[in-house]
Amino acid sequence: MADTSKIEQLTEKNLTKIWNNEFRLDIDKEQIQYWFGLKLYQYAAGHNYDLFIPSNKRDKITSIYRGNTVRGSSKEKQFQRLLLGYNGLGIDLTPLRSGISSKVANNSKTKIVKDHVIGVTLAGQTIANELDRRVKGDYSKLDRVQKHINSMCKDWLQHHLWLWATCRLTYDEHSPKRLKRASQIDPGSESMLDFKKNLKHYEQAGISVEEYK
Repeated sequence: MADTSKIEQLTEKNLTKIWNNEFRLDIDKEQIQYWFGLKLYQYAAGHNYDLFIPSNKRDKITSIYRGNTVRGSSKEKQFQRLLLGYNGLGIDLTPLRSGISSKVANNSKTKIVKDHVIGVTLAGQTIANELDRRVKGDYSKLDRVQKHINSMCKDWLQHHLWLWATCRLTYDEHSPKRLKRASQIDPGSESMLDFKKNLKHYEQAGISVEEYK
């Protein structure tokens, strides 16, 4: 377990049940795989569509969608956020389903909120980057890309369901004054993903996370 991140340790039991259709959600792993694969294919088709534009004009024309703003965002990243980070799974991994909560929220009678642990933007980027890496950035042949998508659905998805996990927090814990948003976090020498996987953004906010009770 030494190499397993904190979020993986806390969510493993519940997410395994969900994958094996033991959580009474009326959705099985083949349906989850189909949904995820469909979203990946929609993402891939967009890159394939770019290739219909003459190469000498492609960068300029596609910059309206793929070009970064001064804040480092883009319409593409915003779309990925929704397509893959928010809607990539087909089911809502609520704190109850994810199996995680802050210690205070577990014992609180006040209003609570759900917080996407990794963040939908980072989750979307992580998923897109994984497919980009597998196809080596080449989306010219969708039949070849589809094989990599199928591989992600069968071999990768089950072990990365935590990307969509949410945690139950109190209103006070979720306040921007206490819990830093992504743009405010400095992960130091770690990647942002590793930092959040080990719940260090919660630690910095003085939030203790445990199993949902």
